Amino acid sequence: MARTGHSTNTTSGRHRMHQPQSQKLMDKEILELKNYLPGWTAAKRSEKRAFFTAIARVARLFAPKLDQKQWKKRKQVYKTWLFNNKKKKERKDMIKYGRKWTPRMVVYQQKREEVLKRIEDESGVKPGDPGMFKHYQAAVKRVMAELDDDELEKAKETAEEWSNNCPPLEIQAQVAHKKGPAYMEHFSNEMWRQCGMRVFVMSAWKNEKGEVLFRMHDDNEALGDGGSFMKTKDWEDIEPVWQEYAQEQFGAGARDGGRQVKGGRKRIRKPAFELEMDGEGMPLLPDIINTKLEEKKAMVRAFLTLHYCEFVVALPDKLFNAWTKGYAPGRTRRLCHGVPLYKVRMTSWPGHIFRRMLT
Repeated sequence: MARTGHSTNTTSGRHRMHQPQSQKLMDKEILELKNYLPGWTAAKRSEKRAFFTAIARVARLFAPKLDQKQWKKRKQVYKTWLFNNKKKKERKDMIKYGRKWTPRMVVYQQKREEVLKRIEDESGVKPGDPGMFKHYQAAVKRVMAELDDDELEKAKETAEEWSNNCPPLEIQAQVAHKKGPAYMEHFSNEMWRQCGMRVFVMSAWKNEKGEVLFRMHDDNEALGDGGSFMKTKDWEDIEPVWQEYAQEQFGAGARDGGRQVKGGRKRIRKPAFELEMDGEGMPLLPDIINTKLEEKKAMVRAFLTLHYCEFVVALPDKLFNAWTKGYAPGRTRRLCHGVPLYKVRMTSWPGHIFRRMLT
């Protein structure tokens, strides 16, 4: 057993002594490899093997004398050097802002309903189903084949027009919905990466229903060691101004479609409004005919705040504020005709009463 162990140790040591050492290339070899590197990098995959054989033959002229086994290893060193020194591919942008329209894409947009109906009739697949995509190409191809020369020429002209200028509004609305957030995120990241700039984006667009949508985009928290603008600063004062401007730009027929927020979860601070008081200390409501919506909301909040901030008294089973002072079972105080001041249901508390007064 000892003899066997001794034999094993000796073999392992002998194996370590004969391990191949790395080969160092001569300066002239490296120079030749550099000369042929651009051509080898640009060659197609099917051509690289023959190209490398030619490079190795030229470089061997400047290498030391090698036997067949050493030459095989030398070629592997050449190949490793080429791979390590080839020009890296340029970084491609994740987002393509420009879109090159083709006649095929134009036909699909203009005849979209026809294409989808044909797919459903022929295969039973409806829009949104997982198998829709595999039928799409064939259906568009058949629609293209049915076009006459004039229609095809018109599709080409339309594609050129949309590529050079801009597509119709309904297509712009689709792109805004699908790619708008990705465009803004990429823009923010690139401005930080290339220019060291921090960006907060407020955008507005009109969707297919004629609604104006608003979006606030803040990626600053994810860039470097920065903090979120929306979470740390009171930015809400500029939002109503931006929304008012967007409504004006998109026309009187545009409807408010709501807003989308990226990057902030801070509670919005509502604009304050100070009401005048009468001689008895009661708030006076001003004329609201020509008042903007945000200002009306501020009036309502101010009116309710004045009453809710009154002294709160506790009863054994409920909490009532000063609105319900003097409450006794079977007795109901009234704020105005037909509007009871106190009811058990929460919808009859001051906020609900005030809304009923306005109506």
